[in-house]
Amino acid sequence: MSRIYLTIPDDRTVIDVVEELKQLDIDEEHIHVIAKDASIARKAHIHKASEFYTTDAWHMGIQGLAVGALLGAGIFLLTGMAFEPITFLRIILLCAALGGLACMLIGVGRNESHVEEHAGDIEKGAVMLLVDTPKRRENKTVKRIFDEHPEIVIERSGVFLS
Repeated sequence: MSRIYLTIPDDRTVIDVVEELKQLDIDEEHIHVIAKDASIARKAHIHKASEFYTTDAWHMGIQGLAVGALLGAGIFLLTGMAFEPITFLRIILLCAALGGLACMLIGVGRNESHVEEHAGDIEKGAVMLLVDTPKRRENKTVKRIFDEHPEIVIERSGVFLS
């Protein structure tokens, strides 16, 4: 899956864009809204973006898993490899889990970078849609939205798991 961020200047356009996304077979469960006025989510029949979508918790958690696993491997190497292989695996898994948890907790306190960039616009009344789409259909979705609504700011993120 890939995430598309759409910064839309007004509420009426949001409803039109959501309808177009549904015509492209994107389920409403894959469309989330960030807005100063939460009622737009009800009007467009989509979900308000939760903390999971608006913070860096997920990205930081993944980074923490990787750093923790590397730290666990480093601990194993520094101890002279005095452990059995199953103990080595346990150390790596424990360090990865602790690293992931610690970084995820830090990430909850940080806004996701795309959201942070447009926080001022959102505060002034713009609306941001977060659209999760299969990678193979991302270009078609972006092209359709851009062709119909050139006033919308469109950004993309990398691939993520859903």
